[in-house]
Amino acid sequence: MAGDGAVPFRKHTLDLGISETVTVVDMNGDGRLDIVCGENWYEQLASQPGSGPRFIKHRFRDLPYTDFYLEDLSDLAIDVNG
Repeated sequence: MAGDGAVPFRKHTLDLGISETVTVVDMNGDGRLDIVCGENWYEQLASQPGSGPRFIKHRFRDLPYTDFYLEDLSDLAIDVNG
């Protein structure tokens, strides 16, 4: 049931830029799930005891931007291992 606290989580803002989609993938093969969103990917760093997740922003692609809209909903294939 929604709101019963069965799945605890904390909100963690990464970027307030323009984007509507997100996915998680191990972009750099280090065993941690990174976040891909819009034109950027966010590398998850190793956690420090007692702290929340830490991320580093990496720009990796340019997407079309027209009429105040970033085209990031289209089908996309990412070659994560070269």
